[in-house]
Amino acid sequence: RVGIVDAEGKHWLAFTNQLPGGSDHGDAFPIGQLWVEPAVPAHVATNLLAQFGPAIQLLDVRYDRTTQALTLVWQAQAPVAKDYVIFVHALDASGTMLGQIDAAPYQNQYPTSAWRPRQIIEDQRPLANVIKQPAAAIEHFAIGLYDPVSGARLAATDQAGKSLVDNILLIDSDSRP
Repeated sequence: RVGIVDAEGKHWLAFTNQLPGGSDHGDAFPIGQLWVEPAVPAHVATNLLAQFGPAIQLLDVRYDRTTQALTLVWQAQAPVAKDYVIFVHALDASGTMLGQIDAAPYQNQYPTSAWRPRQIIEDQRPLANVIKQPAAAIEHFAIGLYDPVSGARLAATDQAGKSLVDNILLIDSDSRP
C-alpha cells in the first residue's frame, strides 16, 4: 500500500478523490501484493506425517523442552478454500490436557485460505504461556484442524493413508509419531 504521511510523520493523509473503480481507499492506495519466501531450511523435514482434508499436509513437528516451543511445518498441496483453525493440545501421560493453542500460524495472522500451494509454513507455537506445569509433564501432543463455524474437524490420515482416530495426529513429545 502507498500513502502520504504528514510532515511531522504523525499520521497518514487521507485521499480526497474517488479512485478508479469507485472506491475511496482512505489513507492508502493498494498497488499489489508481494510474497517473500525464504529457502526451505535444511533442518525442515519434508516427509508427510499427516494429511488433513484434501489439501493440507503436516510435514514435521519439533518440540524444544527448554523453551516449551512447538514447531509445526505445514504445506498446502492445493488452494484451501476456507479458514481452518489449527489446534495443539499438550497432554500428560494419562491424556489430561495441560494446555492448548487454537490459531492460524504466525499468531493467528496467516489463515489457511491464504496459504499458497507448495509453500512451506513453519508454525511456531510457544506453549510456556498456556501451560503451568513443568515441561517434563508434557508427554504427547494432539494436533488437528477444525472449521471454526461448525466445529467439525478436517478428516485426517497418517502417512500410510490410514484414518486417524478423532481426526487427531497424536505424537510423543520426544519423538515423531
